[in-house]
Amino acid sequence: MLKVKFFHTPKNKKFNYSPRYYDPEEEERKKRQDRLTGKAGPGESIRGKFTDRRKRQKKSSRISNTRAFIIIVILSLLAYYLIFEDIPFLDLF
Repeated sequence: MLKVKFFHTPKNKKFNYSPRYYDPEEEERKKRQDRLTGKAGPGESIRGKFTDRRKRQKKSSRISNTRAFIIIVILSLLAYYLIFEDIPFLDLF
């Protein structure tokens, strides 16, 4: 009938993929040449890594500063409303 296997892990599927126009020596040569001439993309050279990290930190600090500012403004408006507006149910106390 029906067999139930609780601890059965499926086998990996194998694919017969071979890239068409790939020359590892040429790729390595291009990477070395780009690195030497300074054409390396962001994150591939030391300078690029520092630049990427600085941009990420600046963006995250800008987002957190904006969020803190919005929270402070909302709390200030709420406090202003509670302090200076005449709320009828507070007159009972």
